[in-house]
Amino acid sequence: MGKPAVDDFIVVSRTKVEGEELNQLLYLVVCAEKSSEHPLALAVVKYCVEKLEKTTWSDKIYSPPNFKAITGRGVSCVVDGKTVGIGNRAFMKIIKIKVEDSVDGLLAEMENEGKTAIMISVDGVLKAVMGISDQLKEDSGETVKRLQMSGIEVYMVTGDNHRTARAIARKIGLSDHNVVAEALPATKVMKVESLQKEGKVVAMVGDGINDSPALVQADVGIAIGAGTEIAIEAAQMVLVRNCVSDVVVALELSKAVFGRIKLNFVWALGYNCLGIPLASGILYPWILVTLPPSFAGAAMALSSVSVVSSSLLLKFWKPKWRLEAAEVAQ
Repeated sequence: MGKPAVDDFIVVSRTKVEGEELNQLLYLVVCAEKSSEHPLALAVVKYCVEKLEKTTWSDKIYSPPNFKAITGRGVSCVVDGKTVGIGNRAFMKIIKIKVEDSVDGLLAEMENEGKTAIMISVDGVLKAVMGISDQLKEDSGETVKRLQMSGIEVYMVTGDNHRTARAIARKIGLSDHNVVAEALPATKVMKVESLQKEGKVVAMVGDGINDSPALVQADVGIAIGAGTEIAIEAAQMVLVRNCVSDVVVALELSKAVFGRIKLNFVWALGYNCLGIPLASGILYPWILVTLPPSFAGAAMALSSVSVVSSSLLLKFWKPKWRLEAAEVAQ
């Protein structure tokens, strides 16, 4: 996924909200989300800051001290004496905000378009709905295709609701069977564990705080370089570039490195199996020839040099996918 961006901000309050009142609503939203590190929250903050840039409200933005977050659900706090709640349907149930059918239909419409829909309440009244889209990276679909062609089973485990998750899955070529939606951090860990119990080796790719537990649980945790520091610390492998296709490149490189390690072992074993008997004089009883110590020392050094040289040849390795992409481009 690319960086999320707010596509829709729709006021659903029964009372008309515009002008300064709308700016105040945006102010309450940005203050409430300012303390959150969730990617969706960052998108909301960016949107609100841009809208308030030329207003007096921009100078008042602050992080309220009573900020509370429920993982995978939403956030709440008190801003300037007003209780603000921002989150999904489940969060609205927690804070006892009624979602009318007309609003639910609006949410469903956004979700069918692959957007994450969140609601905003102020002092117990539902005020607005926001549609946030995760911009798919251009290489996401091709990456999934390449992994599947390599015999790797790909799953998408996301905190988004089922409609949004299925819409995104269709775009990248995943079946509904391989989609786990509305997943909390614990759910992601459970999915990794269930696959491991089936005897599968699991690689988890993530970039957010919520992905960290699953990155630790997986056999190989792969973090995106542009992700959160917690995810990077939890992973065993970090992709330096913010590029999903590097997952395929990393797997190809790991196979190439492991193949070279096996080749070096075979070469070193064969070389020593031949050299040690010669150095010990195995041919002397028949042809009265022994290997001088200086020759034996040189041969041993040559063995080490040959193994190191073989490893250094990896410098000329190039990922197969990018080679094929270059050929198609030509």
